[in-house]
Amino acid sequence: MKFLARGKRSEVFLISKNRVIKKKRKDSDALGTIEREFEVLKKLNKVDIGPKVFKWDNGIVMEYVKGERIKDYLAKSSRGEILKVISNVIKQCRKLDTMGLNKEEMVNPYKHIIVGKKVVMIDFERCKQSKKPGNLTQFTSFLMRKDTSKLLAKKGIFAVPWRLQKLAKKYKHNQNIENYTAVYNEIMQKNTTAKIYYACFKVPKGKVTSYKALGNAAGIKGYRAVGQAMNKNPFAPIVPCHRVINVDGKLGGFATGVKNKIKLLESEGIKIKDRKVYINNF
Repeated sequence: MKFLARGKRSEVFLISKNRVIKKKRKDSDALGTIEREFEVLKKLNKVDIGPKVFKWDNGIVMEYVKGERIKDYLAKSSRGEILKVISNVIKQCRKLDTMGLNKEEMVNPYKHIIVGKKVVMIDFERCKQSKKPGNLTQFTSFLMRKDTSKLLAKKGIFAVPWRLQKLAKKYKHNQNIENYTAVYNEIMQKNTTAKIYYACFKVPKGKVTSYKALGNAAGIKGYRAVGQAMNKNPFAPIVPCHRVINVDGKLGGFATGVKNKIKLLESEGIKIKDRKVYINNF
């Protein structure tokens, strides 16, 4: 056997090319944790969650999951690839919630989600029955964490905090399909605010766009929502809201003041006269 990893209560050893065994640590006082994980994994395998379990042999003999930890994967992958993985994780979280199982690790799932040929959740030692499991709400909190949110924003994916907090709270209170779908659609960038930020994200240095153009890109006609999104923008400078002006070339407003907006635009080579941008900078 080849040693692979050690946790607070267990150790994992490679026993063949594609199999590992997870055993209780000799110095652990925990009782029954590995046995409970074995029983949980047998249930979860039926709904395609977790590493495949083969048998009990004084420990859990199971599939050797190969791949990258989720945050490492997010850092190196494309927007489309990341959204596919996040979609997969959300759906697994939903399954756990509907089964009344709480994994307890999804607020910081760095060591608990492996991305390879498939997306696999591992380590269910702490998983237990719950009347109000919080797998999806915990994963939503992970996406909104400052470090994760910034990493995603650099890829053009926006976990809009005031929207997700409201939707996650509603789902936590009532985990019905409507509330789940609302959280899913928000995370998957299907709603207006995330689309506005993505449109602004794509405006290159040395160019400007209008509130109207961003609204059109997001599929809305009420451009007040664009102004509100720019004013609340938590993703600056990744989302360059200073590059958004009125359709007639006037600068419009800016959260930190118009003078600062002028300074930022001029530093990027935008020509401004009488608080208006030359039309060829659009």
